[in-house]
Order: sequence, then structure tokens, then C-alpha cells
Amino acid sequence: MDSQAKHIQLRDKIADAHVPVSVVVLTRNRAPSLARTLAAVRAQSYLDFEIVVVDNGSTDQTADVARAYRARRIEVDPRFGIGHCRGVGVNAAQGELIAFCDDDCVPSRDWLAALVARMTEDARIALVGGKVINIGFTGYRRFKGRTKLARNGGLNYAHSDEETEFYGNMNVAMRRQTILEIGGYDPFLTVLEEIDLATRVRRSGYRVEYEPLAVLEHHNAGVFFKSRRFFYGVQLMRLYFYVKHHRPESSGGWLEFARYEMGLLVRDLIRVARSFGAALLHAKPERLPIIGVELFNLFSARLALPWLLYQAQKRANWERTMVDAQAALQPDSSS
Repeated sequence: MDSQAKHIQLRDKIADAHVPVSVVVLTRNRAPSLARTLAAVRAQSYLDFEIVVVDNGSTDQTADVARAYRARRIEVDPRFGIGHCRGVGVNAAQGELIAFCDDDCVPSRDWLAALVARMTEDARIALVGGKVINIGFTGYRRFKGRTKLARNGGLNYAHSDEETEFYGNMNVAMRRQTILEIGGYDPFLTVLEEIDLATRVRRSGYRVEYEPLAVLEHHNAGVFFKSRRFFYGVQLMRLYFYVKHHRPESSGGWLEFARYEMGLLVRDLIRVARSFGAALLHAKPERLPIIGVELFNLFSARLALPWLLYQAQKRANWERTMVDAQAALQPDSSS
């Protein structure tokens, strides 16, 4: 199907849809890239939307760029993580639907129309992921934006649409009220926040769908939004997600978890050792502090498991309370 035919198909699907949308863009110190993103958003064929820029502590011209493209800018202290920032975006949004688009992305003209068309097909669809075209990425990172669950809370990149279980936040739409009903984004998470959200969406009886016509280019910006945090704790977030959603219920389950976790630790230690050797071999002493922090994180995350169990259980209980409260407000269909 050529682009003109796709456009006509989308136009027909949303002919009767007048759903207000909030396009939420997270950013930090990427003013030129943000301008490119907002220009593409403003050029959308679907017109009923606002733009909300969540600024995680920018010190460049981000405020000027947001103003130039008539976007509402919400400032967030840079100490807060991605999960918190996305939650700020959800709370600030005024649209019935929310579409997330990162500041290193360029959505196609019909991107928003495609997301709206799919979201309005069925009220049980709470989250829709779009097609991501990664530009400037090499190796496994060519598959950024689509993942599948691995053991012990890990993720693998999915190489096809069929095996994809989760969609990246750089191209996803959601029903705002539903997301709020299930507790929104978990502010504890600095990665895996979209995986946690999609997991809870499905467990609450809603659907997560894929829309291939919602196309977006994802450009390698060189400096990553998250990379500034030395103590970023990817391992910590992985274990938190695991005990929150896949906590073993038997001693045998915990033993299997521990056995596999030991294998992961050995693998990671070998990788860190190789990085250390490469830094020495190529005379790159500036890499040594980063390697040291990574080594610290490998051990501290595992040692923090009892604390993670407590934090995950507390958050999960609160989210269940939110879901139960919303269910109690629903009319009784049997009466």
C-alpha cells in the first residue's frame, strides 16, 4: 500500500473521531533535536491535539523551542527519573488520549491519526505501540522500541512484530483515564517503566495493541537522555520489576531465581573485566570511573533485594487499591 492509499485509509477511519489528544515529549538539553520533533508533530494530519513538553532540567534553549511551537512546558527537577517525568506528563495532559514521542524522534505526518484510529476501535484497547524506524543505531540497538520478556526480569530485543511483547515509550499512545485508574507510571522506575505499565494494563483486563501505520523515525542523538546518571541502576530496576510482577511463590522458585541470577552476575563480571582491559589497552583512563560505578551497581543491586521486595510490595498494594477503588465506582451490571 502506497503512502497516499494509507492516508486515505486513515482519513476514512477517523472521519467521525474527534478525540482530543495530548502529545507528551520528554526532553533534557536537546533543543535542536526537540525543535525537529515538535515541527513534525505540528505538521500532523490529525489536528485535535496539544503538545506538552516535560523538561527534566534543561539549561539550553529548550524553553524557547517549546514556546516557538506553542507547547506547554512543564519543568521537572533533574533529580527525578523517567518514570516520574512520564507520570508528570500524564497528569498534565488534558486530552482523552496521550501519545508519547521522545525528543530524538520524527513522527510521520499520519502518525497521530493512525494511533487515534486504532485506539478508538475498542474501548478495551488501553495502549497502542507504533512502528519505530531506528536511524543511526547499530547491532542489537537497531531493534529499539520492541522487546520481549526474558528470565529474572530481563528484556531481549524482539526481531519481528510477531514476537514483540512490549513497545517503547518513544512511540506509544494510551487512554489517559485508564492509565490513571491503574495507578499511572511507577515513579520508582528509571528504566522499564513502559514494561511495568503494559504489564499492569494487561493484568487489569485491557488490551495492548500494535499499529504499523503509526510510523516514527528514532534518531541516534549520540548523548542519551538517561546516560547522565552514573548510579543509574539498570540492575536495580530489573530486580525491582521482577519481584513486583514475577516474585517466586515457592522455595524452589527462589532457588531457580538465585541460580540464574548467579549466572547473570558472572556474565556481567566478565563483560566489565573486558571493558577494564580495553580501557587500559587503549589508554582511556576516563572510562575507569564508569566501569567502577558499573561494578558497584552489579553487587549493590543484588544486596538490595530485601529492600526491593519491600518497595515493590508497597507499590503493588497501592496500585491494587487504585484498581479496586475504580471497580467499586463502576455500576453493577447485574442490577
